[in-house]
Amino acid sequence: MIHSAIDFKRDPWPKVSDNVKDLVKKMLNPDPKQCLIVQEVLEHPWLQNANKAPNVPLGETMKARLKQFSIMNKLKKRALRVIIHLIYIFYNEQFSILLLCTFQIM
Repeated sequence: MIHSAIDFKRDPWPKVSDNVKDLVKKMLNPDPKQCLIVQEVLEHPWLQNANKAPNVPLGETMKARLKQFSIMNKLKKRALRVIIHLIYIFYNEQFSILLLCTFQIM
């Protein structure tokens, strides 16, 4: 598990409401006993009042981070395909197909 503190002073956090910050903090709590469960997330005030929230642009920093995240996911999928192909070569076809389906990378 990765442990890190969120720096709410860095972009884009200064533009984000306190309700969102509260939700993020609670969702990312590393203590499983204190971390929110799905029902609690859905009942959080920010989600309950989402239709009243203003539509604020995320900014270039956030767009760049989302793009980087997307690229990394594609890279991970390609790496998994290579690994599964090697497993197929060295082990057997059925196990490889199971892995492909499990990771949804067909």
